[in-house]
Amino acid sequence: MTKAKTTFQFVPPHTHRANVAERAIQTFKGHFKAGLASVHPEFPISEWDRLLEQVFLTLRLLRASKVNPKLSAYAYLFGNFDFNRTPLAPPGTKAFIHSKPTQRASWDPNGKVGWYIGPSFTYMKIPTKYLPQDIINRYSLTDKIHKGYVYCKIKKGMHGLKQAAILVFENLKKNLASHGYEPIPHTDGMWQHKTKATKFFLCVDDFGVKYYNEADVDHLITALEEHYKISTDWTGKHFCGLTLDWHYDEDYADVSMPDYISQLLVKYLHALPKKPQQLLINKLR
Repeated sequence: MTKAKTTFQFVPPHTHRANVAERAIQTFKGHFKAGLASVHPEFPISEWDRLLEQVFLTLRLLRASKVNPKLSAYAYLFGNFDFNRTPLAPPGTKAFIHSKPTQRASWDPNGKVGWYIGPSFTYMKIPTKYLPQDIINRYSLTDKIHKGYVYCKIKKGMHGLKQAAILVFENLKKNLASHGYEPIPHTDGMWQHKTKATKFFLCVDDFGVKYYNEADVDHLITALEEHYKISTDWTGKHFCGLTLDWHYDEDYADVSMPDYISQLLVKYLHALPKKPQQLLINKLR
């Protein structure tokens, strides 16, 4: 470490506060155990793994993003969480789940006892007053309407759907898992391969890939093309609206947004100043 001039710090034995990964694990354990301590006394504790989805969700809501500390980790990755559209309850809450009349006998109870384990992002209810009659007829929804709503299963993202981002993220994680790719824990947006040196950063639908040979990046492209339509830019010049000019020989890159200010001035109809701006700055000084 000394020869490589690596920065390091000595800490007392059995103290992990200086280790970022250990600290993150402790935070998760504390958050998870707090949730387990609040479950209903009759909740089957052997089903603890079913609570993990809400644990990860609420932890992302509470933890600040490392990229933009003003946002939660969830908001940075998926946008603002709408509690009105997706209500949350304490994990392990005892609930009485309504049974449809067609699913029970005449004198059976109107519901069954169950447990709340987390929000559902894969189902939604749509007020039928917002559905045109031709849509209701085309998909034979008349018999499926219940108290002014029709319930549907979400299979892919749609415009305006708040949970679209997390649905797409979970699908991407599932689709790439069989090829050896996984999100890097506690690092928002970063992904890695289990055995290859390939790493990539995902922001919305832009992939910034770091690779060491073309065979590795071809492996990633093939994995993505199995499920998605993609386009590639081997120069790596554009990413998330930024223009990148790489200078590999000198180990640096120029990051810019050409014409960004001039386009904003036109967009907001901003009049050009009549006097040079440096004169105003001098007066302020």
